[in-house]
Amino acid sequence: MSEPTGRSQADAGSEADRIARYERIQRDVCATVEAPFEAPDYSKLVWLGPTVPEGNRRIAGSRHAATEAWSGWSLIAADRPRPAPSEIRFEHLFHVVTIREDLLPYLGLPVGWTFEIFADGSWHAWSPRDRLLTWIPNFLADAAATPTAAIAIADLIAEQFDGTDLHARVEDPLRTWARDGGDPARVRDALEWGQRWLGTTEMR
Repeated sequence: MSEPTGRSQADAGSEADRIARYERIQRDVCATVEAPFEAPDYSKLVWLGPTVPEGNRRIAGSRHAATEAWSGWSLIAADRPRPAPSEIRFEHLFHVVTIREDLLPYLGLPVGWTFEIFADGSWHAWSPRDRLLTWIPNFLADAAATPTAAIAIADLIAEQFDGTDLHARVEDPLRTWARDGGDPARVRDALEWGQRWLGTTEMR
């Protein structure tokens, strides 16, 4: 695990000025995908996959709830295996402007959202609802019906839909099944209900 690299105060000032100019672009990106703009805390850390600073063209970014030290952003190569913890590089988020300035436009997407930049430079962003509406049908079709997939769905529901009927009715059957097998019919019923809820409830 590498530590953030040192930079001069002049460099930091220049980075802050450049970051400030990106807020309008970040707001435009959020407006394009109908997401609320959430300014990140640039003083906190971002974790970078090993090939991201090298200029890897295909990038996947995901934003989680921030912690005391972490901004919540992870940026990895979309066309490489997920990096091991020992390969992750940590930097303060404001240094991204000098490491990979092309990623700044997407860092105003809110917690729970993900984005991908493709090899041709185009991009797409997904809300938590979008992700669940992809993962759940795959799970129900047995294309991804594994304990790992069940936990991923349960974790996303817990993080982004806490306090909703979706959280109350779907998370526990998934975790029970992933932990000890549980009742597959109960899991299927819960996920089919959750899929209908996601398709009809007005929230993003």
